[in-house]
Amino acid sequence: MTDTTDFAKIFVTGRTTRGELSELVARALDGEVASPGSVAGPGWEADVLPNPDAGHGPEDDFLFWPLLIEYYPAEDATRQTTVGNVSRLLLALWNSGLRACAAADYEDELPHHGGWHAGRYTGPANQSADP
Repeated sequence: MTDTTDFAKIFVTGRTTRGELSELVARALDGEVASPGSVAGPGWEADVLPNPDAGHGPEDDFLFWPLLIEYYPAEDATRQTTVGNVSRLLLALWNSGLRACAAADYEDELPHHGGWHAGRYTGPANQSADP
């Protein structure tokens, strides 16, 4: 695949299922659901998975949210394309009423620093944070 520094893990919570989240990822990034929990599009792949750490910590800590998206850009994807795709995905998640927080080496290049800004999670539960 690609350099692991371009990988992103996006933690998600809200009223959704793994299947619905897979469809949302596909729509947001012009991709297709290849199989349950596996989504792909031009220059990227993503896995939508149950978070194995869900329920093992505080519900308000994103590390323990129930679902996660592992985003993998293609080897030839530029950093700009990767940041753009992850940004589009985060905005689609937030606009659909879900809370999402990204962990990536380029968080500071994402909207709301990937969903974590000034000590607050952003998204539907906290729209007051500045990007």
